[in-house]
Amino acid sequence: MKTQILFALSVLLLLISCKENKKHAANLKATIIDTSLKWIDYRIGERPPEGYFTAFDSIIKKWNIRYQRIEGGCTALPAQRQMYEKDNPKYFKILQQRFGKDWYTRFQRQVKELDSALHKQSTDDCPRGAAVPVIKKAVFPNVHFALQSDHNTGIETLTLANGDKLTLKQFGCEYYNLSFFFETAQFAADTTDIAYWGNASLSLLRQVRKGLDTPLDIDTALNRLAAHIEKDKLKSGKGLEMGEEIDFGGPDPRQYLTIDQVSQLANKRYMIKITFSYGPI
Repeated sequence: MKTQILFALSVLLLLISCKENKKHAANLKATIIDTSLKWIDYRIGERPPEGYFTAFDSIIKKWNIRYQRIEGGCTALPAQRQMYEKDNPKYFKILQQRFGKDWYTRFQRQVKELDSALHKQSTDDCPRGAAVPVIKKAVFPNVHFALQSDHNTGIETLTLANGDKLTLKQFGCEYYNLSFFFETAQFAADTTDIAYWGNASLSLLRQVRKGLDTPLDIDTALNRLAAHIEKDKLKSGKGLEMGEEIDFGGPDPRQYLTIDQVSQLANKRYMIKITFSYGPI
């Protein structure tokens, strides 16, 4: 009889122990967080002003958020962003549990406030005033101008009648810079054929010249570029090089242009970046 009682008690204790272990395992599973998750910020196109990232990264550190920024550049495709950011919703859910439903709104507000404070400190030393539109709306009515948070940077976007796209970025403090980013299907060649793309750059700039309002001597710049290309045809000068500085004014202050980048996009389109610079101011 005693043996039966002891056996029954042993079985009962074993069942209770197993039940408690299952409960503990369930609780442990519920509290485990996938530490490999983080906020992936895959950026397409132009970077915002550097001061913005200073503020952004500071608030990221303050909030102790796992974050990685990846620069896709102007040639990146939306599908690449989707691939890199596919796990963001999982991590954002964790951040919502930590900081509340409105965490992203409060986070961006703190970034904006810090960015404004840092900008106020830096603009006092900049000889340039706030950026103003360069593309004439009377010539290109669908142009959009956006003044960036540093007030020295302005970005204008425009779709031309032939389907080409232009992004014009003005920036700089000691130097005044105008960068033209053309997305075009009018031309096609090896991206290393700088002679070909020099001619293409000249053609694209002439197509929009009448709609530009800038203190830079654009007409002289285009004439100097054309002369350089003509010398190359006659083999009387060295060939045009990527990033080569072609002077068209100065020397005090100096004015020059560069063809900075040519890259192939999807759908048989190409991106050409040309920059005009003036300075030091």
